[in-house]
Amino acid sequence: MPPLKNPRHESIAFQVAHGKSFSEAMKFARYSLNSVRTQSKRMSLNVGMAERIEEIRDEIRQAASWDAAKVLQRLAEIVDADVSEIYTNNFDLKPMNKWPAYWRKLVCRIEKEPRFERSKDGKDSGWDLIGAMVKIHTQDRLKALELIGKHKAVDAFVQQNAKVDVTINVSDEVRQLIEEGRQRARMRLLPSA
Repeated sequence: MPPLKNPRHESIAFQVAHGKSFSEAMKFARYSLNSVRTQSKRMSLNVGMAERIEEIRDEIRQAASWDAAKVLQRLAEIVDADVSEIYTNNFDLKPMNKWPAYWRKLVCRIEKEPRFERSKDGKDSGWDLIGAMVKIHTQDRLKALELIGKHKAVDAFVQQNAKVDVTINVSDEVRQLIEEGRQRARMRLLPSA
């Protein structure tokens, strides 16, 4: 089953599959408190939602049997993912169900911001909705690259165990000021009689 068409519903399914209640998942997906109270029961009974949750749970079960090679493969997918795979030739974002599977796995959060412009019809001084800006937050590529480098099989980073010896020469006056400050601090901490 492909991801749900509504990104917020997909987010809810993901959160519920990972152990949250429908109410918590809806709050996470930025539903209003009123919507959470009125729609969480209805959403929990939705057949498509239930199927998607079960599918995500199956993926979680399969992912539980990870080994080093699979971890490296997933990290490599994160690092090598090409953003052109999720855009059309006109630089429009493709529907999520047309994305490669590893791109869908990279997404952490999707935000949609409405965009407005002044009304041009001359009837009122209101605003017209002209579209929306979609912000897609993905997993951190630099962190994934760092983890690949640290992996035992790759070992790209040289470990250096150097001791650092720091000696600070302090004059008697400074030493006395430090001690007086410590005395004042102790006095403040003592309970008053």
